[in-house]
Amino acid sequence: MKQRVLLLLLIVSGVSAGLYGQAEIKNGILDFRYSGVPEKTIELRGEWEFFWNLQLDPQMSLQESTVSSAEFVDVPSYWTDYRAQIPEVTAHGYATYRLRILLPQSYREKLMLAVPVFDSSFKLYVNGRYIHNSGISGTSFETTKPDYTPVNYSFYPQSDTIDVLINVSNFHHRRGGFWLPMKFGRSEIVEKDLRQNSVFTLLSYGMLLAFSGFYFLFFLMFRNDRSMLYFSLSTLFLLLRSLFTGSFHILTFIDLNWHWLIKMEYLSSFLALLFAMWYFYYIYKDRYMPWINTAVSVLLVSGCLAVLLFPVTIFSYSIIIFIPVVILIVTYYAIRSLIAAIKEKGYAIAIAIGFSALLLGVANDTMRSTSTRLISSENILNHTLVFFMIMQVVALLYRWVLSVRKEKKLLEEIEFVNRNLENIVIDRTSELSNQKAELVKQKKFAEQKNIELEKNIAIKNRIFSIIAHDLKSPVLNLSLMIEHLRNNNDPGVQKTVINSISQQSGFAANLIDNLLMWGEGQRNRIAYNPERVNLTDLVLENFNLMMESANRKQISLTYSHKGDPTAICDIDLVNIIIRNTLSNSIKFTKANGTISVSVEEPLINDGMVYVRIKDNGIGIPEEKLSKIFSEEIVDSSPGTENEKGTGLGLQLCNDLVRINKGSISIESKEGRGTTIIISLPAPSKH
Repeated sequence: MKQRVLLLLLIVSGVSAGLYGQAEIKNGILDFRYSGVPEKTIELRGEWEFFWNLQLDPQMSLQESTVSSAEFVDVPSYWTDYRAQIPEVTAHGYATYRLRILLPQSYREKLMLAVPVFDSSFKLYVNGRYIHNSGISGTSFETTKPDYTPVNYSFYPQSDTIDVLINVSNFHHRRGGFWLPMKFGRSEIVEKDLRQNSVFTLLSYGMLLAFSGFYFLFFLMFRNDRSMLYFSLSTLFLLLRSLFTGSFHILTFIDLNWHWLIKMEYLSSFLALLFAMWYFYYIYKDRYMPWINTAVSVLLVSGCLAVLLFPVTIFSYSIIIFIPVVILIVTYYAIRSLIAAIKEKGYAIAIAIGFSALLLGVANDTMRSTSTRLISSENILNHTLVFFMIMQVVALLYRWVLSVRKEKKLLEEIEFVNRNLENIVIDRTSELSNQKAELVKQKKFAEQKNIELEKNIAIKNRIFSIIAHDLKSPVLNLSLMIEHLRNNNDPGVQKTVINSISQQSGFAANLIDNLLMWGEGQRNRIAYNPERVNLTDLVLENFNLMMESANRKQISLTYSHKGDPTAICDIDLVNIIIRNTLSNSIKFTKANGTISVSVEEPLINDGMVYVRIKDNGIGIPEEKLSKIFSEEIVDSSPGTENEKGTGLGLQLCNDLVRINKGSISIESKEGRGTTIIISLPAPSKH
């Protein structure tokens, strides 16, 4: 166990250490004259020149009086950390940072400065030239406007010296200054590192969203296990927190002002901890933890109210309480997981390894928020959380195997009881006729329960089989493609890999949709809301959705109809039916094939509208055709290009068509294609 945890720590620290280098900045100077500019991205950490309550421009910075007033301070760090050195420093104020970079003689290769955000506004000059401003860097609350807008600046050096001057103002946050390191180096190297970091971050977002939906699906199926819901919500809010901090990817989708960026960061952090805390409790139930969790929950809800009601300058101080609470809770449950792993072993080992990674990510990101580097200057909580969730899935599958074994043993005991009941009935028929009737009744009841139990076991086996194989496969493929993307800089290869990632993600999303709908159908909980629906619009809309898959195999899609193609049906359910049948046709049609969809008006078909989806694909074998709409679970066959499936699509379509008061049939000959015929009620002509 110890060796596994140490190995995990070494892997994470090794990856982060290899991504960025660090050069020594002394007395405000970074000297590359003799060593040369390194062939990797450099974090600009060290002693910068610092001018408190001064906003220098490039001309003022050359004056002797200003040079003599400079202090040398450690960067990155909030400027309140300089109070021992500069007593007059306060949380709110303004200052100037300055750095001089000395290049080798006649060095003229393209360079890049990657400048992160500052608390809470800044203005950047390079070699006396204005480059960028984030917000408005003023000298008072009224003249300052906070904003988080990082910048990546590429340039060709015109001399052997680079002067970096940054004016920073903070009157809106609890602390001001430099809390993330700037990065510097050759332009193509810095761009590559930033691009890789962005790809990993976006992929972690996708996996967080997928896992959140995965656990919410399990909660819908097994409502008595609330830990699934808490884990899903905690993961969702951690995803939101990631979007509202770091690289602020949320700004790609919506335009938010600085105040709401900070509010959403704090709200999502509080709510993520709230639900994570209750999830941990359901894994390791302690006698006193409900009281402690309730007290902390009240504290976190109060923090959420403070965020909504008060300005950033006030509620940002809540982080002083939040960080110790996070560390204490995660540390406590990490220790509990280690103790459980030592005592119980089995799936507890996977949970303990996951907790160790999670604790490492929390510690790193917590120290990063205070401008201190533990393992990486980047957020790694997303990555360690994904690893933690993978370990949870491993533990969940292990627990499911144990559950199946217990159910099998229970089934054997019930069968044994049934056999004994039959013998008792035979032996006592003559003298216990009344008891015999009761025993026969009990036997039938037990047999009915056995049938229901076997059906439930079959359903659960099917779901877990899909999860263990079909969902595991795209996740593993994504992991391999990510590694390939990381190690290959060829734009053509990267485009191909990204297309493959999109295809795998689409399959996983469609699988989750079908599982959700199929699970609801098994429990007779699918809602039916009929209305007048134009089937032409519905078919063409699904053509647009399937066009990329069809184009990939050069399959042509055609549509035709006779008369008014209107039906009375639930538009959402019929949308799923058409999407699944089209997806199946594309899957089992070879390259350069054709798929045609036609709709026949109700006058021809006695009040029913007929939709025909016809392809010239590989067809369906007779032995499988007879089982498709039966109660029997049919294994999915791979497509013409080895596309994956679950075997649920057509069974789900059959259920949904019946709900819409229609029917579905299949005509197919192996090697000659398949026609799926769907009938739906037409609107009355009277």
